Amino acid sequence: MVKINTEQIKSLKMLEESSESRLLEKLIDMFEIEAIDNIKKMQDSLMENDLKSLSAHAHKFKSTCQSLGADEMADICLVIEANARQKMSMDYEELIASLENNFPAVVTQLKTYI
Repeated sequence: MVKINTEQIKSLKMLEESSESRLLEKLIDMFEIEAIDNIKKMQDSLMENDLKSLSAHAHKFKSTCQSLGADEMADICLVIEANARQKMSMDYEELIASLENNFPAVVTQLKTYI
């Protein structure tokens, strides 16, 4: 089961309460859209053998994941980012598939905090 960093969620909830907004819900909605887009861009970069672009997309998605406490997904992005930046040969396809497979469970878990 995918774990969410509950401390990060608590921080977001505190911000939400102080501003009387639906911040967490909005961030999760944005995460759903951005995740699909970033995973697709990583897949496209890999198909084009563009490791520089792959690293950049992984970096961007890593930050998005960290902001919502999806630390396991952020860790996978870090591995992709660092290795692609160094032009290291590895099974990027498997790592991207892991992101894609974990994404629905992460969103479901995040939505329990709304």
